Amino acid sequence: MKLNKIKEEMKEIRKYIDEFKLDKNVLDKWEMLVQIKQKILAETEKLRKDKIIGSNLESSLIIKYGSNYEKALTDIDLLNIVFGSWDIKLEKSDTADEISVIAGKSSYGKCNRCWRHIDGINEDGLCQRCADAIKE
Repeated sequence: MKLNKIKEEMKEIRKYIDEFKLDKNVLDKWEMLVQIKQKILAETEKLRKDKIIGSNLESSLIIKYGSNYEKALTDIDLLNIVFGSWDIKLEKSDTADEISVIAGKSSYGKCNRCWRHIDGINEDGLCQRCADAIKE
């Protein structure tokens, strides 16, 4: 699996923290994101196998997380890109080390231009980002 290779590469990158002055907090955040992405891929693969979704763009994700993961989940725009879904809901858990994912088919409309399933599709079938891009 590609993410296992990425995880191994993250271990290699950690060796260079001192040498290249890489920020340990940034690396910790990305390790958490990779761990969460693995859980997401496991769940969305089941949906693809059952032909419920064709790609992550069609998925709805509920990520339940404990306080240990809070710093990794602060930027929803980053999460949308990293996890490949624009229908992400975050739920805080009382258990500090909990991280779980529930995946389903998004109820949001699909943008005719970028294919993202996102809230706020206009009457032309476009998301706000695509509508703004066409205006220019």
